[in-house]
Amino acid sequence: MLSVVSLFGAILFTFFMTHMLPGNPVLARAGYKIPETIRALEEQMGLDKPLPEQFKIYIVGVAQGDLGESWFTGNPVTEDLKQRLPASLELALFSTILALTIGIPLGVISSVRRDSAWDHLARIFGVVAISMPVFWLGLLLIYLFYYRLNLAPPPMGRFTTFAEPPNKVTGLLTIDSLIAGDIGAFRDALRHLILPGITLSLVVMVPIMRITRATMIEVMGQAYVRTARAAGLSSRQIIVQDALRNSMINILTVSGMVLGYLIGGAVLVEKVFSWPGLGQYVWNAMLQNEYAAIRGFMLTVTTIYIVLNWAIDILYSGIDPRVRV
Repeated sequence: MLSVVSLFGAILFTFFMTHMLPGNPVLARAGYKIPETIRALEEQMGLDKPLPEQFKIYIVGVAQGDLGESWFTGNPVTEDLKQRLPASLELALFSTILALTIGIPLGVISSVRRDSAWDHLARIFGVVAISMPVFWLGLLLIYLFYYRLNLAPPPMGRFTTFAEPPNKVTGLLTIDSLIAGDIGAFRDALRHLILPGITLSLVVMVPIMRITRATMIEVMGQAYVRTARAAGLSSRQIIVQDALRNSMINILTVSGMVLGYLIGGAVLVEKVFSWPGLGQYVWNAMLQNEYAAIRGFMLTVTTIYIVLNWAIDILYSGIDPRVRV
């Protein structure tokens, strides 16, 4: 029930927010100020009706799976989102996995060796990573690894231009390449994925590292951990099986938030790397005052967040049996 209320609130907020954006979508589409043309476009786009009636029409369309049409691309917004969602999803998953691979070990080291040189270095690294503007970091990596060292492919999308991509199964090029057994395509897709993935992961790994450190410090001070040490259990067993496992709920919560953010919030990185995902789509939509595209984007991201919250709640019970009770 709460999810339905959240979804409706997002639809309501997005609908009225788009009408408060500067600029006029009719003028952006017409390109010239002929009164007859403006009135005809307003009628065609439904902007001549009162806002409550426009909202009613929009809600009916959403219920029927119709999010409107993008005049910029000439396609239904639903079709545009279906085409671009796999690109954002692949980049977000890769970046989240990379952030977890970096953030969790750094958080564990910082908590186990609290106030040591390792702890201070890890925290300094986290501060530096989160302080760098994401677009600047992306440009720096492009300059270093593509322009200077020639180790990375051109930042022009997900696959080499004019190369034959694998047959679409999931929409994720790395997965589809493996399904097709095309190792060359897999390497190509992975090479294009690495730089934008590193750019995003260095930023979002900081909250993962911090929550891991804070939760591990709290868990390591619990009585059962001290009892395990007194019983002669090894430090590795205590850290991995007791402390880290009991910290996973908080880590999982932050990971879900990070994944949801990356799916819809990597606008600047997608723009820098010409990544054909949701971020670049909504960027172009805002420049063109595309009401339908902006609303469709917000509805998609909100739905993804709700689904992720459901999935995390289910995973909680698998990590901690007490949640099932």
